Amino acid sequence: MSKFSAGSPHRNVLDIKRAASSRAKAQRQMTPLLQRPVRLKTRRRRKQILMFCICILCAAGVVGGLGAASHYEKFAIKDVSVTGADRIAPESLTAAVHSALQETGFHLFSRTNMFLYPKSLIESDLSKEFPRIKAVSVARQSLLASAVVVSVKERDAFALWCPSTIAAASHGAGDSSEKCFVMDAGGFIYADAGDSPSTAYIFHGGLLPNTETIGQTFLRGRMQDALSLLDALAKAGFKPQGLSVDSEKDFSVRLDGGPLILASFDMRIDDIIRNLQTALDADGMKDKFVSLEYIDLRFGNRVYYK
Repeated sequence: MSKFSAGSPHRNVLDIKRAASSRAKAQRQMTPLLQRPVRLKTRRRRKQILMFCICILCAAGVVGGLGAASHYEKFAIKDVSVTGADRIAPESLTAAVHSALQETGFHLFSRTNMFLYPKSLIESDLSKEFPRIKAVSVARQSLLASAVVVSVKERDAFALWCPSTIAAASHGAGDSSEKCFVMDAGGFIYADAGDSPSTAYIFHGGLLPNTETIGQTFLRGRMQDALSLLDALAKAGFKPQGLSVDSEKDFSVRLDGGPLILASFDMRIDDIIRNLQTALDADGMKDKFVSLEYIDLRFGNRVYYK
């Protein structure tokens, strides 16, 4: 008889249905233990989202309340005054400030509010609209003052800038009725010449082409060198009337009662003065000084004149 027969004492018996039932029961008992951390994490997440939404709503309410309060007439700027303006009409400045404060479209915070008005923007706009302004400050006199004071410092006229070059004017090609402009000591052109007081120098050229003259700076980056040369000529006994930019490399200086001096921007000021004095000391050039048309110093040790 086979050892695997039903009556064999060495045979082990496994009840499949009972084992499956026991395993299912164990899983049912473990499921709540596994799901508990997941449910706790979900509740915490929902609580965090709810708190975040409440904070957002509270913040929106606070901002909205502040925005509404900023429109109260009690906090509005009611007056604008101007100090320091001479050639600029104060009415023009106050009108520009009122225009900048004017409410256009929806603003959460009022532009006319004494605590929130756009101070820096107004100062920037005034400087652009009025080139004659050198410095401007917009402020209130006290914490609760409802008036704004515009303090202005105007530019001082230093020289004139005219379209015709010195060479053209010396040959009669310049138009005596041409429109000239006023510049400050930094070379900034800020107004028509009009009835401006007489100035020491007249400059020509040195501006960007096809661009509005007012608002440009003559010889940007080189203005101080030009003034240093004119001062050096004056100290050497000459009387420079101004400077004309003839090209990117060359310029000319008209001497009062004398010739036109031609030079280059890459020349040192000391070399220009020395070469000019050396040329005048040679061949009796001093006797011809008044009648000379020009002295050309652009070619190193060689000086050309006519």
